[in-house]
Amino acid sequence: MNNKIGIQYLNLASVAKISFSNVDKHSVAGEVPVRLCNYMDVFKNRFVSDLMPFMKATATPHEVAKFSLSHGDIAITKDSETPEEIGIPALIEWPTSDLVLGYHLALIRPIPSKLDSYFLSMVLQSRRVQNHYRRTAVGLTRFGLSVRSINETPVPIIPIEIQRVIGNWFRKSCKEQELVDRLIAAKREQKRGLMQQ
Repeated sequence: MNNKIGIQYLNLASVAKISFSNVDKHSVAGEVPVRLCNYMDVFKNRFVSDLMPFMKATATPHEVAKFSLSHGDIAITKDSETPEEIGIPALIEWPTSDLVLGYHLALIRPIPSKLDSYFLSMVLQSRRVQNHYRRTAVGLTRFGLSVRSINETPVPIIPIEIQRVIGNWFRKSCKEQELVDRLIAAKREQKRGLMQQ
């Protein structure tokens, strides 16, 4: 598929492995202890790392093998009460081996030779992709993305070297924005304290 300026797009499934997690929040005797990356961990953060607090749960050995998170994986929200809350991505950065993806989330594992993770994270936040998810979501009171909808996510085809340059710029700009957001929040808290005094 081509757009007006001639960039070609491939379906995400041709450049990444995609799976839907079924790991719930329960702890079951005899299962493997894990830390669970939940819906809100993904929904509220562009990047997920070991610096964050995660819920403790358990998973079967099969679930651990299938849904353990690695650096460069991307998790997206796959269902919610509103269409605007589906398809929200978070990139996984350097997790330890006991971090597992939880329920209501999809795991996207890019093929490194074809797709840079940071570049893909930026693409998944684009208007084109978000419009694709709104258009293909199903449901009346709860909206969800099907395997097909995520598989058919449009990804622009550009050389991997250029993807890495763009991805690195995206990562740096997001980190700078996070720092600015934290400084603003600290200033607001400081102002609130002064006003109370």
